[in-house]
Formats: sequence, structure tokens, C-alpha cells
Amino acid sequence: MNGWELLLELVAVLAAAFLVGALFERWRIGAVIGYIVGGVLMGPSAFGVIRDTNTVSVLAELGIALVLFSTGLEFSILRLRKLGRSTLLAGASQIIVCMIVFAGVGFAFGASWRTALAAGAVFALSSTAIVLRVLRERGELDASHGKVSFGTLLLQDIALVPLVLLVTLLGQGANVRFTLESIVPSVGGFLAAALVFIVIVTRFLPKAFRSRAMATNRELPVLLGIVTCAGSAWAAHSVGISPSLGAFLAGVLLAETSFEEQIRSDMAGFKAVFGTLFFASVGMAVDTRWVASNWAPVLTATVVVLFVKVVANFVAIRLWKRTTISSLASAICLAQVGELGFILVQIAVVGGLFAKEQANLLVATIVMTMLVAPALIAISPRVARRLAVSLVAAKKLAIEEDEDRALKRSNHFVVFGFGTAGKTVVRILGEAQYEVLAVDIDPKFARQAVELGAIPKVGDVTQVDMHEELSLRSARALVVAIPDHRTASLAIAHARRLAPDLVIVARSRYHQFQDDLKQAGATLVIGEEELLGRRLGEESCRLALGHEDQDVREAD
Repeated sequence: MNGWELLLELVAVLAAAFLVGALFERWRIGAVIGYIVGGVLMGPSAFGVIRDTNTVSVLAELGIALVLFSTGLEFSILRLRKLGRSTLLAGASQIIVCMIVFAGVGFAFGASWRTALAAGAVFALSSTAIVLRVLRERGELDASHGKVSFGTLLLQDIALVPLVLLVTLLGQGANVRFTLESIVPSVGGFLAAALVFIVIVTRFLPKAFRSRAMATNRELPVLLGIVTCAGSAWAAHSVGISPSLGAFLAGVLLAETSFEEQIRSDMAGFKAVFGTLFFASVGMAVDTRWVASNWAPVLTATVVVLFVKVVANFVAIRLWKRTTISSLASAICLAQVGELGFILVQIAVVGGLFAKEQANLLVATIVMTMLVAPALIAISPRVARRLAVSLVAAKKLAIEEDEDRALKRSNHFVVFGFGTAGKTVVRILGEAQYEVLAVDIDPKFARQAVELGAIPKVGDVTQVDMHEELSLRSARALVVAIPDHRTASLAIAHARRLAPDLVIVARSRYHQFQDDLKQAGATLVIGEEELLGRRLGEESCRLALGHEDQDVREAD
């Protein structure tokens, strides 16, 4: 194939992806599904525009590397730590439970234990590219189910290395000694390459980005970003691990520098082009003629895989004390089989674990689950809540959700009283993007509080039980905007006993009650009379100066 033929094929693939993607986006199905369908249409088993998919597949590998490189830039090591131990353990459990469940299903249907275990490894993986893309577009990456899904996907990408080794061992059967002899040098090469890579990314690249040449020429940072991504993918591939994992780790390391925003913006266009090629290449892998003649087994396998995986995911995630709703939403988000599963299928076919018919069924099932994935992810929170209500008592669900929020809540503001002063405080804090708990005894205030971005809590602030539900020990500050000084003093005293180090800012309607509020435990008391007097004085001076300036201008 000459260069012009390759260019024509790439243009054809991208044009088909664009047209079908735009159509699917207009129908609100999702552009990603359109890219896959466009690849199916261009593939050798449909219209046959692309007959040799090898070249496109190589470019598609670069595409997924670019996607994961950009994803790594958005998730620094500090942010990964914030996912929490339980989230990462839930992710590890998901891989193990899915492998065991699907291996058991395969073995029950007559497959050998080697083939069943290889199938379990394939089905344990989910689509990092699709899940993160949809969650990011919907702004749900920081939601509870988004964090669990991301942590699980991260561990799946890391687990690809041992899973590849496992499937290779299963395919080689009894010749384990030969396999181990070939693995040891690869592990040594991986460690050496990783060390060199870390030094380059953390030491050399920041200096390169700070150079004068980079500041004066906008093309150089773009080239350096591409070289870093492609070079890390090649280095990972050369030592026998996933190229996309190498690119992801490069992005994570660069996220610790001050240039991650610049790199991500520079790479956005390339990620869009090559990422689209990746999704199109997934579609090209489908043998449409075989699927057309075996549509019933493919459809059955797709439904079974999605259902079994949702159940297995839910059990694995729920083990680590995630809420019922969050566990179900995460389970649905991760129900599809991922793009990395194609790698394991290819290795298993070479090792003789899957026959041609089995491989066709696996590939078709993976693509079908990926096709429905965006829709499932979009509806996952809503479906999870409905399922949770039918599985668990509503009162228990409410307690779960409240306890979960309380455990995670920190550095928030609490505002007592939702009168004119309280509303103003809530509005200002909300505009500053702080989490605010607004408390008032009148239930009618809740709707207004939500509109201002606060979390409403209806209750009596003079009761100790109410204070214990507000996570005051981990709060940034308490603002008491209650006009009645007796109620305010009692509320401040309860809060001070519960949280001795809490910053408490209180409102005093009259000057004579300021000492009472301070004695109750207020850190700072704002007197309305003093504040009003200061404002009156400032406005009087401003108006007087304005009149003086006018008199001077008239005299001139």
C-alpha cells in the first residue's frame, strides 16, 4: 500500500465516522457509537472500503494512547490518592469477582478451565475510553459512582499486564518454564525503562517547557507533547506492556508539573482524530456476515454478559461499604466489555484457547456491549436509584446516603438561619464554590436554599442532635445569622462544645448582646448597629466628596 492509498483510507474512515457520529449525536445516541458504526460500515465485512485493517489498527493504538495520555494529565497522583483506599479495593475486587463469575459460567457451559479463565479475564475489563469520556461530558467524574468507576478502570488498565501474562501462560499450557524464562528479561527491561522514563518526564521535560524556545514558538510544545505520548507508548510496547498504559502513566507524571493544562490543550486535536480512528477500528473488527447469520447467539450473549457483569460488579463494589445507589450506578457504568479485551482475545486465539467461532462471538459481544455503553452510563444514576428503592427500604437508603455524605464532608460552611442575612451569606459562599449546609426551622426555606446552591437541613439549632448531623468538627466555619440573641447564644454554645476549634462568626442585632454571643463561644461577632453606622459614615463621606468635586468644577 502506497502513501496515497493509506491517506484515502484514513479520509474515508474519518468521513464515515464524522457523518454517522454527527447523525447519532443529533439523535442523542452518542457520537462514540456513531464512530464504531462508521467503522463497521467501512470494514472488510460490510462495504469493504478498508480491506487491510492492520495499518488503521496501528494508528488506532496511537489514538487510545492519546486518549489515556490526556486522561492521565487530568488525574494527578494527589487526586488518585484522594480516591481513597475503599475505592481502589472495590476496583480490585471487581476484577477478581468478574473473572471468577465469568470463568464459572464458561466452565458450566462446557469450556475447558483454561478457556473459561481466559474468557473471565476478557470480560473483567471495561472500556476506559468510553466510560471516562461519557462521565466527563456529563460532569460526573467527581460524583461518588464516577470516582468508583475511575478507580476501577485505573486498576483494570494496570491489571492488563498480569492478565496478558496469565492468558499467555494458559495458552502455552504445560510449557511454563519457557514462558517464565521469557518473562524474567521482560520484567527487568520494564523496570529499567520505567526508571529512565520517570527521570526524563520529571526532570527533563519541565526544563524543556520552561525554555525560551518553547515560549516563543507554539509549535514546539505541540511536538514535544506528541513525542512524549508516542514515545511512552512505544517504550511500554517494547518491554511487553500495554502502550496505552505507558501513555497513561506519562500523563499522570506530567500532571504533577505546572504545564499539564498547556499540554492537554495542545494535544486535544490529535486526541480527537486518533481517538476516532480507534473507535472506528473497533467496528472494523466485527465480521458482519457472521453476526448476521448468528444474530441470536450474539444478542443472547450480549444481554447475559451485561446482566451478569452488573450483578458481579455490584457485589464486588458493595463489599467495601459503598452505598447501594453508588454501587449500582458504578456497576451499570462498568457493565460493558472494554477495548483492552480485544488484546486478550487475540493472545488467546494465538495460544489456541479460542476457536474461530468463539473468537467471533467474543468480538461481536464486546462491540455490542460498547455500543450500548454510553446510553447505560447516562441513565446509570437514575436506574440505580429506582433499583435501589425496590431492593432496599427507602428509610435505610436515606440513612445510607446521609452517612456517606457525612463521612466525606469536610471544609464546608454551615449557616444557621435563612432570613435575609442568611440568604446573603449562602449566596456569597455558593458563588465562591464552597459547600454550604443551610439550617433553618422553617421547611419552606429548602427550595430557596437549593436554588442558591446550598444543602438544606430543616431542624432546630438549639438541639444537640441537630448539630451532630452537620459534621461541625470538619467544617471550615459556622455562620450564625439568627436574629434572636437567646437562640443564637444557645446554638453557639452547643456548637462550641461539639467542635472546640471551630471558627464561629455570629450576627448581633443589637450592640448590647455582643458580649453574650462572645461568652457563648463565638469567634467573631458582627454588630448590625456598628456595621450600619460604618456604612452610613462611608456613604456620607462619599456623597460629601462628590459634592465638593462638583463645587470645584463649577468654580473653575
